[in-house]
Amino acid sequence: MESSEQKCRYCGQEVEWRVSKAGNRYLAVRAEIRGESGRTIRVIYPAHKCNATPEEKAAREAQIAESNAQAIQNGEIVLGQAVTVVKGRKFPIGTTGVINWIAREADGYGVIKVRIVKEDGSTFYINKENIKASILVEA
Repeated sequence: MESSEQKCRYCGQEVEWRVSKAGNRYLAVRAEIRGESGRTIRVIYPAHKCNATPEEKAAREAQIAESNAQAIQNGEIVLGQAVTVVKGRKFPIGTTGVINWIAREADGYGVIKVRIVKEDGSTFYINKENIKASILVEA
């Protein structure tokens, strides 16, 4: 079963992505069922219900945006950033889009991939080294 531990971006509770028996991914919290003796009988993973208020969520989004702006200034690639393909052979140079996923670690070939959503809604995966930050022109 697939899982990756992290904290909820809004309330800070420990959560992890789990895969249900039906094959669907969901954000879950770890819960232990204990017997009368206090010993753990079973561990379950119910769906996470975020208890952060709208004000807390807005404040956290502002903090993330500020952190992303600083990372962009430092030359890093971050989620939500507009990018342009600058090299490679699979995708035309000059293709633009917005990053909506970044791999946590390199694949077997030592490549960190990113998923880019183009203006028409289609997506593609590309090596992080083959893109650079750009500015999308809103139509």
